Amino acid sequence: MADERQAGRADLSFAQAKDNFYQAARHGLASHIVWFGEHKLRLATLIEQELLPRAVQGLQALGICTADRENYLDVIRQRLAKQQTGSHWQRRFITENPGEFRELTQAYLQRQRSGEAVAGWGI
Repeated sequence: MADERQAGRADLSFAQAKDNFYQAARHGLASHIVWFGEHKLRLATLIEQELLPRAVQGLQALGICTADRENYLDVIRQRLAKQQTGSHWQRRFITENPGEFRELTQAYLQRQRSGEAVAGWGI
């Protein structure tokens, strides 16, 4: 993307990038953000259709082996497929267990230590 930015094809104002950041923080994968060319799209769609393919190309260009590349990018693909990120899981936990922040922290830590990807965590 750095090459595209230098060529003038990847222009996004700081104000728009800031707004995109806050939209993503508020609404997660369901947020709608403005991307280059001023078109608005769902963040999950942008990640799946544009950013993951770019990540593959970038990692290939860096010489990262296919197994490692796919291992880490699959974590992102799983989150997209299940529509579950760490923050989404936390919100669901608190919805089902109002005010139980200590239990939230304990459950999060336990699941994190299990090594299972957050996309597979149940409440």
